[in-house]
Amino acid sequence: MNAKKLGAMLLTISMAATFAAAPASTSNAAVRDDYYILSEDIIDTYTKEVATYTGTSELDVYNQLKTAGILVDGTQYDYDLDAYDSDNGITVYFKYKADGYSITGGYVKSTKNYSYTLRYKEYKDNVTGNVSTSRSALTNGTSEYAIPKKASVQKGNYSDITIYLAEGNTQIKNLKSSKKKVVKAKIGSKDVHTTTDNYSIYTDNGNYYYDPYEVYDPYEVDEVDRVYVANDEVKVNKSYAKINLRVYGNKTGKSVVSFDIYNKDNVKTGSAKITVVSRDESPFESVTFAGKSLIQSSKIGTTDSKYIYYNKDANAFYNYTTKKKGKLKVKVNDNFKLVRIQVGTLDVSKTAFTEDSDYSDYNFDTADETRTYNWTKETTKETHKVDLNGDGDTLDTVNGISESSVTFKYKTVKNNKNIKLSKTPEYTKYSNVDSSVIKADASQSYTKTNTSSTYANTAPT
Repeated sequence: MNAKKLGAMLLTISMAATFAAAPASTSNAAVRDDYYILSEDIIDTYTKEVATYTGTSELDVYNQLKTAGILVDGTQYDYDLDAYDSDNGITVYFKYKADGYSITGGYVKSTKNYSYTLRYKEYKDNVTGNVSTSRSALTNGTSEYAIPKKASVQKGNYSDITIYLAEGNTQIKNLKSSKKKVVKAKIGSKDVHTTTDNYSIYTDNGNYYYDPYEVYDPYEVDEVDRVYVANDEVKVNKSYAKINLRVYGNKTGKSVVSFDIYNKDNVKTGSAKITVVSRDESPFESVTFAGKSLIQSSKIGTTDSKYIYYNKDANAFYNYTTKKKGKLKVKVNDNFKLVRIQVGTLDVSKTAFTEDSDYSDYNFDTADETRTYNWTKETTKETHKVDLNGDGDTLDTVNGISESSVTFKYKTVKNNKNIKLSKTPEYTKYSNVDSSVIKADASQSYTKTNTSSTYANTAPT
């Protein structure tokens, strides 16, 4: 899939389409920028910070939560939280009254008390609209961290398959493709964390378990992820790694990508296989804006005069159009069903920094300098936090976009309808003011100010 960005000097757009395999399947895909991926589902998360509770001890806070109806009494064999009662020399156990709740916090040294924030999390399949406090309930009992059994890639393109390792496992070795002429595979980016810490062991109705994937989300323990053990003395190392496998579709067909899993001590602990299908068929039959195609022919040497960037510099890093508005029309092939079209505009991130430096020690009895430094940055080229759904926080994932990492703001549009392009380009603007006040003596002083700014607009002019 080629460019999905449009711009004209100061015009920029990013398009995303969601579609599902026909006739009625849970399989769907998302198109963003210059690639597309197939996945089993598109699950959003909605996390709300309900309230903050403070107290003189953990037990004090937990009792407040119990009074508020969030917690109920638990037992030694069935609990979510526990706290030590120093007055009576016993451990008190609590359970959440309803699913979806969690707390985060602890002892605050500055105030010498305990502070915990109560959160409530729900998951939503943004294709079907189904909502649950359990992600696995929306994915037919499949963990979001499970190694997939199947994956797809378009011929002539690539796709990344994220492998979540845990329980001390940190390496993938012996990566192979059964048919290299069909699908080529290699190890891409890696995020590895090693530690000597072990998992906490929890209890539920007398059963002991740990959550191997709490290293990825410490505030959500999904029952489908639980690993049950014999007792609370079991030690399981907490090292983990997130590794991307990049698969290339060389030709149409099917190949089995296999690999071995090793722990941090370089000991083999398991193996996995993923059947990867390389498809010749693009989800899109055509995508046009203002009568011009957004899809360039994949055949080398083909001249497509209807391509929106026809006759423009093929080496340009910023594709653009002079059209300010036009009809956006998407047609999908027979094996796919169009579910939603989203159009995005670049969002502006603004940051500022102020530093006051007192150089009074450097006066030699004749001068006293006080300096103030102000720096600002404005850009559309970096991710930043944005409250996309207007609920007052940046903890959610909305329409597949994490509120903690936003570049484009998307809105849903109707197919075959006019859209207007944004006038916001990709750019970065810096500005700084360096101000000094120098007193030569008690009767004389002056101020000097140095101001500089830079503006980098990557759109063509």
